Amino acid sequence: MQFRDKHALVTGGGSGIGLAISRAFVKAGARVTITGRDARRLEAVVQAHPGMSAKVCDVTDDTAIQGLHNMLRAEGGVDILVNNAGVMD
Repeated sequence: MQFRDKHALVTGGGSGIGLAISRAFVKAGARVTITGRDARRLEAVVQAHPGMSAKVCDVTDDTAIQGLHNMLRAEGGVDILVNNAGVMD
């Protein structure tokens, strides 16, 4: 599968498995947007990994999800979605 010129969205992409997946997509040529709740962590990841961008988004917040959707739509959409964010009650 070709990832060059594709846009991947990885929820929970600021650490762990999500970050590893995001790095792999960047290495394969994809443009990657990561999401998470920790703005500082996301910014550090983006600074260390050219080809990534970040959006603070809590996947349990409907308003935040709608804002993310609107932003991604305005940027041309997403080709690949990795729903990696973990949610605990």
